[in-house]
Amino acid sequence: MDAYEAKEGSQRELAKRFRVSLSFVRDLMRHYREQKTVQAKPHGGGAVAKIGVEAQGLIDGSNNNQI
Repeated sequence: MDAYEAKEGSQRELAKRFRVSLSFVRDLMRHYREQKTVQAKPHGGGAVAKIGVEAQGLIDGSNNNQI
């Protein structure tokens, strides 16, 4: 961001300089304008576990109860 704000080149030139794609630079600039940071977004979630915590304990052996 510092290089762009210091007008050290166009987005295309900066992408070449830092060896990243032009779309990466554009997306980074958009994110910076909207969020005022270049930090990554938090994890967005993922697959929901199909088994509960108790069942997982039985599978991996971390549950001390005997069957």
